[in-house]
Amino acid sequence: MNCRLSSIAALLAIMFCSLAVANAQGWNPMYVPPAIQGAVAPDPNDAPQIVTINNNYLYANIGHGGKLKASLNNADGTFNRIDKTFSTNQNDWLCNGRWGIFTAGGDPLVSGDDNKSLTFLGFCPCHYFGTLKLKIGTQMQMIGPDGAWVKPPELHDNPPPGMAEGRTGPFIEGVWSTTSAGGNTIQVRIRIYLVRDLARFEYTLTNLGNASGSPSTENVGFEMSGDVEVGDPILNADSGTGYYDAFQNLGTPFVVGNGTTQPLTRCTGTLYGGAKNQPVPNRFEIYDDMQSPVCVARNILAEEDAVKPDYVAIGEYEDLYRPDNWIPTDYQHNPYPDPIHTVNDLYWTLCWDQKPLVPGGASRTIVTYYGVGSATTKWTYMSGKTPVRDSVALAVQAPLSLKYDSTVLSTNNSEASPSPFPVDAYIYNLDTDPGQYDLKDVTAFIYLPPGLKLAATEPSARKQVGAVPINSEYGPIEWMVEATGDYCGELPIYVSATDQDSSGIHWQQTVVRKIIVPACKQGQFQFGWQLMHVPFSFNNPIIEHAFNLTPGTFGARYYDSTTQNYKPVVQVQPGQAFWMYTGGLSWGQTSSFGLAPDAAIVGELGGTQAKEQHITLTPGWNLIGNPLVYPIYWGQVLVYYQTPNDTVTLDTAVNNRWISKTLFGWNSDKYDYDVLSDKSTLLNPWKGYWVQAYKPVTLVFRPPLFPSCGVTSAVGGL
Repeated sequence: MNCRLSSIAALLAIMFCSLAVANAQGWNPMYVPPAIQGAVAPDPNDAPQIVTINNNYLYANIGHGGKLKASLNNADGTFNRIDKTFSTNQNDWLCNGRWGIFTAGGDPLVSGDDNKSLTFLGFCPCHYFGTLKLKIGTQMQMIGPDGAWVKPPELHDNPPPGMAEGRTGPFIEGVWSTTSAGGNTIQVRIRIYLVRDLARFEYTLTNLGNASGSPSTENVGFEMSGDVEVGDPILNADSGTGYYDAFQNLGTPFVVGNGTTQPLTRCTGTLYGGAKNQPVPNRFEIYDDMQSPVCVARNILAEEDAVKPDYVAIGEYEDLYRPDNWIPTDYQHNPYPDPIHTVNDLYWTLCWDQKPLVPGGASRTIVTYYGVGSATTKWTYMSGKTPVRDSVALAVQAPLSLKYDSTVLSTNNSEASPSPFPVDAYIYNLDTDPGQYDLKDVTAFIYLPPGLKLAATEPSARKQVGAVPINSEYGPIEWMVEATGDYCGELPIYVSATDQDSSGIHWQQTVVRKIIVPACKQGQFQFGWQLMHVPFSFNNPIIEHAFNLTPGTFGARYYDSTTQNYKPVVQVQPGQAFWMYTGGLSWGQTSSFGLAPDAAIVGELGGTQAKEQHITLTPGWNLIGNPLVYPIYWGQVLVYYQTPNDTVTLDTAVNNRWISKTLFGWNSDKYDYDVLSDKSTLLNPWKGYWVQAYKPVTLVFRPPLFPSCGVTSAVGGL
């Protein structure tokens, strides 16, 4: 880290005064730190070039041209600028082939993420903060300095119709090539687009063969790396935070299906992909503050038309930046738990492993996305099994989770907040070609699942939008929604938009935005026997008191794993699931219930749910439930075994033959079991699950964290 901290103010001065910047609207000086605006430009004959594409949300930059080194060697404090060829010395601050991302407006609903870097020095891509790399056979090649630009990156702000790209908006295009050890020319065409608040990176790899000898097939792989910056404290160094603090603003990675729990610790480095690691996720986000996010970065890896990498590493800059690294062979990540080797400077690398490229044969195209993580956006449609880029993007924003607050009841007398909350949709017409892509008469709809409803002040689920001209955005289209409190877990919100007239539908798109709703002190009884669990504790835990039920009007049985018999439920307790039956319902019907006034959250500490919860299992089958108000991923549950006195991950416990990885959850809608063996399965608070233990172990539930989540209660959990 020290090598990055030394002379960084001097580095910024040198870098900014030496860049020739080209973009669609001109470089805005507000993004230049005041200390370097008056710097004297060096010799322009070797000036690096940065090409920028931007809209109201984002700036995406890529550099090419000269090389630059900054140092503090002079006694008077001035700087030496040294031209030199590429080397592995990390003091060579190169922009050639480097990329960077910087917000313009960012999330339109959050002012605090304006003008922030999403990669370190994203406004001035250089060094190893955003790199592109090839592996050709055993040969490593950094795109930029290790080859030559056949066509330097150039912005096509208004693509001519002949390029057939106007329907998806402006883009940057550059072509770079290198010569392999076998004498073949390997060419990479780079295109960078903006899809609303995300940068779309498209790389096309081609083996052009060997004109002077015998062309041969080459095994070629590709890596893209980014040094994460969520926010931009380095621009506020004059506030006294210091440059060192800037590097600590690494953010918290959140991988869907993997998640994070309290106590919140830094990322310890993770490798995804391959037979021995967790699967590569479809996307991941990085938050500056998980519970009160302002700046959020997102990688889209396998959604829309993205091509899923073979490996993804999220870890330490010092472990991943090196030009000769190739994951997974050269990356030694620190598996959980490893409190000593936590990540201080977050970095990610995406790896598309080597595949044969035949000379003169088919090219290999790689697509990935990086940008702002605020909206859920859809911008492709399916042609058979192939995603095709659309000329219009539909984006939806809403809270990613609701908070639990038992101190102030919502309008529904439930504890979920805020209530109501907004769901905002945006329609972004990407194309620049006049004519057929104009949207004339758009209508938007919202569809809500059980557990969510339109607020009483919301007149209709249907909103009339009208025309959305080319190269423009309409929004927000807003609905006010509230949680009923009767259902919890991950609930889907559907927003659909359609452009049609009497001749038919010209464009339509649907986005699914998911929201995490915590358990409240109410729920639904379903028809027949249901496998349930109560995620609250009581001063009086007698079941009739807990549910306000009259004796004789219901049936409740739990499974005693010691005797392997069912027994009547006398008292409810967090962590113990049971079968429940209430009469008077027909197939498909439900009835609402509310818990007794003394119902309290478990694990309360200082008015929040912070204490981990333990569920003891005996060898054989056990009925369990998630005792926390938020759902938790099955893979987040830890397992303790007294004989070795060790707490391990679920995977390790399964490999040790302590427990089975498979859960069985009762599905009342189909009146049959769901077989759940994926670690990304969400264990919902009100549901019960069967799990088989081979040893007498204890399940450890740490309170999970979701973006924007939070628990507030009175002392005692009430």
